[in-house]
Amino acid sequence: MDPKQHWESVYRTKGERDVSWFETLPAVSLQMIEAAGLTPETCVVDVGGGDSRLVDTLVARGLDCLAVLDVSGAALHRAQERLGDQAAALTWIEADVTAGWTLKPMDVWHDRAVFHFLTTPEDRARYRFHLRQTLKAEGTVIVATFALDGPETCSGLPVARYSPETLAAELGNEFRLVESVPHEHRTPWGTVQPFVYARFIRVVPEAPILSGKDATAPSVFSPVTVLTEAKRQKNLAELRVPSVCVLDPDGDIVRWLRRTGRGTRSGTWGCYHTELYEFDLDGTRIGIVGCAVGAPFAVLMAEQMFVCGCDLLVSITSSGQIAKIAEPPYFVLVTRALRDEGTSYHYQPVARFAEANSVLLDRAGPALRAAGIPVLEGASWTTDAPFRETPAAVASAQREGILAVEMESAALYAFAEARGKAVLCFAHVTNTMGQSDREFEKGHEDGVIQSLRVIGAVAGLRLNRRSLPYDQG
Repeated sequence: MDPKQHWESVYRTKGERDVSWFETLPAVSLQMIEAAGLTPETCVVDVGGGDSRLVDTLVARGLDCLAVLDVSGAALHRAQERLGDQAAALTWIEADVTAGWTLKPMDVWHDRAVFHFLTTPEDRARYRFHLRQTLKAEGTVIVATFALDGPETCSGLPVARYSPETLAAELGNEFRLVESVPHEHRTPWGTVQPFVYARFIRVVPEAPILSGKDATAPSVFSPVTVLTEAKRQKNLAELRVPSVCVLDPDGDIVRWLRRTGRGTRSGTWGCYHTELYEFDLDGTRIGIVGCAVGAPFAVLMAEQMFVCGCDLLVSITSSGQIAKIAEPPYFVLVTRALRDEGTSYHYQPVARFAEANSVLLDRAGPALRAAGIPVLEGASWTTDAPFRETPAAVASAQREGILAVEMESAALYAFAEARGKAVLCFAHVTNTMGQSDREFEKGHEDGVIQSLRVIGAVAGLRLNRRSLPYDQG
């Protein structure tokens, strides 16, 4: 008999007081949850909660962010029947804790007498996976199992027995033991079962991307260092780019320039990784680099472009739709970008968003409208991992009013603020992240003509400072 069949049979054939684990009041569990800092806003998941009365007690204390997980639908149904209308506000998950299930991040993970049924390393590893996926940083874990001198079986199934120390070893270094309580549970028929309750705090080490950063400190390695060597090795007479430069991550504009013969490869661009093409647009000389995809690559280019004389950098990147405000394709002038990438943290202190320069934004909107170009304005989400745009992450971005997801803007805006440079980012929304038919359609000439109109409209914008070309600075 598989575990689900076993527990469904138990709860269908036995009453509440006919099982050994029944408690009228889960006193030790409540004591430990209270020690974790219980408030009406605390989110608690009761793993293996079944028809336990813990959820009743927490509801009575004003909590409504509660979830109960159990493999037995019959057990959950009994708890729901007991709670009546109050059950509708809670989350009920019918699943084996080691199987596939998801839940939003929670403050407290409570488990009375599930973990000791996991007698294989594989099951315990899957349990830890769900624990890490569900519990917030600095959240509380409360686990109760049979003690070392407790029963060897329960409900006809073998169990593992633990001390606080062996429980801590099973959960791993990420969970710090802060309290343990021995407890003698008395069954409804008077048998004493030795338990151990242990409370842990999830200690999440600071990610390297956030530690030891000083955005104001000079770097040992600089773009000037790279360009000096590039100039020497490539025998370049000078290093210079046009005052207006463009990043074209998709490469569509660059390919069109080459195909039509309207762009020429620069002989004064020293970058080791890319070629820069130059072309004239409404009387303005433009430099453009294609296929610099992602935050690190984009900022690598930006650093070198501004050293070589760029005064305004425009990025136009293909983007996914977050807010369904129009039918793709369309353009969004990015006003701020969610910093869900790494590069920006090397340029600016920790913050949720990187902001566009307000002076440039104030000038860009009227310039685009004067040119008759329909461009929306709003926030984007900059990610390092386009194939990890999960439903939960998309929903979170939607709640924050974000319009599009792309891979460069946050880093470019953080760089611009740190260096005092003029950068404008446009999200060319061309897809719904694979949720519709015929994705990534940019329109006529792959959207190049419209992209060039956008670039032309803002090409005259500057801040009140100029970047010195390499040979002068």
